[in-house]
Amino acid sequence: MSESDQAAAAVSPTGPASSTELSHDEMVVFLRRILAEISEGDLQFEEIEPDGHLLDFGYVDSLRAVLLLARIEESFGVEIDDVEFVEELLTVNALARRIRGDA
Repeated sequence: MSESDQAAAAVSPTGPASSTELSHDEMVVFLRRILAEISEGDLQFEEIEPDGHLLDFGYVDSLRAVLLLARIEESFGVEIDDVEFVEELLTVNALARRIRGDA
């Protein structure tokens, strides 16, 4: 079973009820799936590096950043403002830590 398939099996389409239901690695997989979905085919799951800079690597632009943050809030109830995202949370790993409360 691929990493993406494992995440799909572990998480409902809208996400877990709580951000702590997933391990850090499972959260990273879930976030990579969200990025692939919102890219509308521009990115493949396997291309998204957990430590790649989300803006510099072209994983998100301003619209996709808004979609990503909305999806995080919808899935986990965690609100991340734009400034915090741009200044501190520019990798999938950093987002996963913040959502899980590890940051």
